[in-house]
Amino acid sequence: MSYIQGGPLVRDPNGPTGKIVIDNKSGYTLGAVLLSDCDSSTYGLNRLPSRVGIEDGKTYEFTVSPGCWSIAIGSGTAEVRGKLNVAANLASVYTVN
Repeated sequence: MSYIQGGPLVRDPNGPTGKIVIDNKSGYTLGAVLLSDCDSSTYGLNRLPSRVGIEDGKTYEFTVSPGCWSIAIGSGTAEVRGKLNVAANLASVYTVN
């Protein structure tokens, strides 16, 4: 099941965490954010809650384990993909233009 979902965002509940902050400057509402460990073979499922989008000019935070994360973000008309390294106790910002 975790293969399809892209794996857990926090691998060890007692371990350190960091944040991925999605900063939307695209002019569109982002309806899908797929996150997975960089070693995973799939981006997994949408990590946004049901009926939640990230409006233009807004941000959304995900708590994750430190390390490399693959990101795929979609608005319904466009998609961006990338990778982001997250350090423990810090926030890493991924800006969508």
